[in-house]
Amino acid sequence: MNISKSSSEDGNDDKASTPPSTPVSYLASHPVSSMPSIPEMGLRPHTVPTPYVDRKRLLFNLRARFGAEKFRVQLRLNQWTLFLPTDLSEHEVLELCG
Repeated sequence: MNISKSSSEDGNDDKASTPPSTPVSYLASHPVSSMPSIPEMGLRPHTVPTPYVDRKRLLFNLRARFGAEKFRVQLRLNQWTLFLPTDLSEHEVLELCG
């Protein structure tokens, strides 16, 4: 009985050797295990009332207001949640978004 392997079964598939889309340098400089958790940082959640947010503008405004490592941003199921060190009104959150 002769059983032959296909190229994907023996590990010679070209797709399997494709590098991930996330740059390794970013992952190396931002290891998740080294980041403090949100409660440890004293951050408060703020939900953005609209899913239409300019990411670059939001991050620029957050960095300008709070500093580079003083906030966290989460996008889950088209809902943005900002974890910020201070309480903000809904109007102030919208101003950060652009």
